Amino acid sequence: MFSNTGVLALRAVLVIAMWPEDGAASTGAIAARLGAPSNYLSKVLNRLTRLGVLRSTRGPGGGYRLLRAPEELSIWDIVAEFERPRRSDVCLLGGPCDTDNPCVAHRQWREMRDRTSTLYDTTTIADFMTDARTNEPLRRTS
Repeated sequence: MFSNTGVLALRAVLVIAMWPEDGAASTGAIAARLGAPSNYLSKVLNRLTRLGVLRSTRGPGGGYRLLRAPEELSIWDIVAEFERPRRSDVCLLGGPCDTDNPCVAHRQWREMRDRTSTLYDTTTIADFMTDARTNEPLRRTS
């Protein structure tokens, strides 16, 4: 569904969202929690900071925090930087195809692409922070 980098970004933001509110999540702590290379993760976190998804604080006690509430961050807000454009007009069958001259798969492909796009835009980090079994918010952990 997403590139490895997009998935790492999404996982890192979820860890940060679950971090205790009185602290910031360090790159090392996030990397350890995810089993990800610290150097690679650092580059992903820096890009998310430049995008306005995260806030970074240096020094002792520094680290990353969400810049916006989990309810305001869609999946696409996080992974878009790491993915190819999703709203492509590329024909599923590889030929010249558009609304005026559709191929046999045009309508179904467009509908599927539109549904997926809506799902990415409307699913938020907060949605992942709810226990599916109880519909209760998950606790923040250190």
